[in-house]
Amino acid sequence: MNKKKITTIITCIVIVLGLISLSEAATLRAAVFVNFAPVKAFTMEFEESNYSPENVKLYIIRDNPQVECATQGELTTWAVKSIGPFHYAYYYGEG
Repeated sequence: MNKKKITTIITCIVIVLGLISLSEAATLRAAVFVNFAPVKAFTMEFEESNYSPENVKLYIIRDNPQVECATQGELTTWAVKSIGPFHYAYYYGEG
């Protein structure tokens, strides 16, 4: 591959990741997709929690939550942090 093709591929990846991080729902589904189960990321249903720390929104997965292999516990509470117009999602803890 030449440098122009590599630059084009990297630019496309950055653009796609940027577009995903603009939506809270897409960011949450992408985090679940990458961390645990790709199929469950598309079939899960979630709702926003009433309690949310500053600059962070908590989401609780209500339908089809992920199950951790080691403890068989459900991973239901996820946080989406806003950084300007972009969002970052991560597992917050037990529900």
